[in-house]
Amino acid sequence: MAIDFNNTPSNKNLANNRTQEKGPVQSRAADSAKAPTEQASAKAASVSVSISSEAKSLERLESRVSKSTAFDKTKVAAIKSAIEEGRYSINPEKLAEKIIEHELAFEKK
Repeated sequence: MAIDFNNTPSNKNLANNRTQEKGPVQSRAADSAKAPTEQASAKAASVSVSISSEAKSLERLESRVSKSTAFDKTKVAAIKSAIEEGRYSINPEKLAEKIIEHELAFEKK
């Protein structure tokens, strides 16, 4: 004769208790998983950001430069082509003069 322990009243109560215990434990785990996200959202909502006047000035300058046509696109294309083809020559004396002029302009400021 086989005895079925699964259908006894005491085992049914244990199974029900285990099921009921899992519910709150799982929900507590879910709550703790949500807590950092909710805390981060609350912090993000209370943080304010301000842009400095220097950053605003740089933004305006960048906008003006991007709209500017301060360089000759055809000249740049011609120089690029000459470099790629090996036809571009550099005058060392003229380059040195320009470097010196550039450096002297910074010293005056």
